[in-house]
Amino acid sequence: MVEDAELAALAYLSFSRQQRLKICTNNVMQRMNGKLKRRGRAVQVFPSTGSIMRLLAGIIGKLNAEWECRRLFMSKESLEPVFFLKRAKMRIKELEADEEAH
Repeated sequence: MVEDAELAALAYLSFSRQQRLKICTNNVMQRMNGKLKRRGRAVQVFPSTGSIMRLLAGIIGKLNAEWECRRLFMSKESLEPVFFLKRAKMRIKELEADEEAH
């Protein structure tokens, strides 16, 4: 179990250095939290929990739509080496498992 957790925690190392920097930044979360706080302060009093949830869902939905419309955070071409490496490692594990079974 510890080995699995270690692999999951270190999975980001399979990305290139430049991609790791993008993964580690928290600008998207900070921007979202700032917008949620600004909108919440503008309303000040919410009549119900449902109204808070609808406001937050609307803001997050709009941010998500904006983010999807912009250029890709990481291009598919830049991610291809990572996926290739992952597929190769999975294939090696499959072959090793087949060898052990026979």
